[in-house]
Amino acid sequence: MSSRDTLPSANFVLSATALSQVPQDPRPHIVIAGRSNVGKSSLLNALLGQKKLARVSATPGRTQALNFFLIDDTYYIVDLPGYGFARAPVAVKDAWGALVDEYLDTCANVSAALSLLDCRRNPEDEERMLWDFFARKNIPFAVVLTKTDKLGRGALNTAAKLVTETTTADIIRHSTEHADGRKELRSWLERHAR
Repeated sequence: MSSRDTLPSANFVLSATALSQVPQDPRPHIVIAGRSNVGKSSLLNALLGQKKLARVSATPGRTQALNFFLIDDTYYIVDLPGYGFARAPVAVKDAWGALVDEYLDTCANVSAALSLLDCRRNPEDEERMLWDFFARKNIPFAVVLTKTDKLGRGALNTAAKLVTETTTADIIRHSTEHADGRKELRSWLERHAR
């Protein structure tokens, strides 16, 4: 992958609702995790230079499977179901959680992760647990502060400082609206898609 404005190849492959459906080839997986409505689909579309590659919805919880996107025929970006508030029955949300847990716990191809956090929110228990999990599994990860166009520079610096007090992961500030952080994200992916 290069850090150009668009990528040569980014294709949706499949939505896995069971571990048996996860691609078995040896390509690495980079997962994207975050709360429902944190902007995962918007970030994916902006990052990959395609407006409709990932489905964007105003309703939290639309991603209900592990969505696999093949990048440059080299590695997968895996969009995980959002956690936190989602308009779905409790049993369905529990099933998403079980699928994600099983996938992250058993898939040896997970090489790195992006943890998305709305810059207007403080890290909560769910984020801390996720970051601890990645650290325990030796999965390199970056925290992506999303929607940075919603805050001024001082407030953004405060938000980033709160994250650094919780984790030593890389922090990338990103705005889909203004393309801020896009080059940094692509560069980070290049380094970890091996």
